Amino acid sequence: MQRQTRLKLAIVETGRRNYDVASEANEFLESEEQLTELDITRIITGRMLPSNAQRAAIARVLGYDQDSIFD
Repeated sequence: MQRQTRLKLAIVETGRRNYDVASEANEFLESEEQLTELDITRIITGRMLPSNAQRAAIARVLGYDQDSIFD
């Protein structure tokens, strides 16, 4: 299964919206790493590769191990 599909499924399974994931992940990110709803969409569609910090924050918010979403 592609990384983008796994991320989208994790978001759907947790009942969150892309905006929610970005907002909650930003609590764990430095200002230069902050995410927007559009960034989450770009990550899902493969148009943006998240940094290691962004990957960790997204996985933490979703309650998943980052390797299960992004590897």
